[in-house]
Amino acid sequence: MIDKIPGMDEYIQALSNNQLDEAKYYLIIAIMEIKKKGSEAVSSGIAQRFGEICFAQGDKHSAIFLHELSEILDQDSLLPKLNYAKFLWHKMHDKRRALAKCEDIIFLAQTRPSSETDDDFSSQEYIDATIRLRKQIEGKQGTGK
Repeated sequence: MIDKIPGMDEYIQALSNNQLDEAKYYLIIAIMEIKKKGSEAVSSGIAQRFGEICFAQGDKHSAIFLHELSEILDQDSLLPKLNYAKFLWHKMHDKRRALAKCEDIIFLAQTRPSSETDDDFSSQEYIDATIRLRKQIEGKQGTGK
């Protein structure tokens, strides 16, 4: 586990002050430090945070790319996929793609079941969370893109 990542405190401060370009700068510092330590889960989370900033700045294409990169960086976890599905629904309002991502998560959780660990949830917990998200999506109207 990584105790303290250089740049993350500054990222949080910049983000809380709505200084998005500065927040991105500190995320880049954090990424360079994480690369030295080799933590896929942390790298994945940083990519998602970077994507959220890009989205807030109106750059939807980079936000999508960074969420997809997050999935690649932590391929063994379903968390980046679940976060991406939430992003597709809550931010992009893309019902079709969010539901497709939910189906992917459920399929993967069923085909490679896992128990909860210190680092990740169990596959059943992902299935349950994904079903709750899918019910939210199906209960509301999205753009259907």
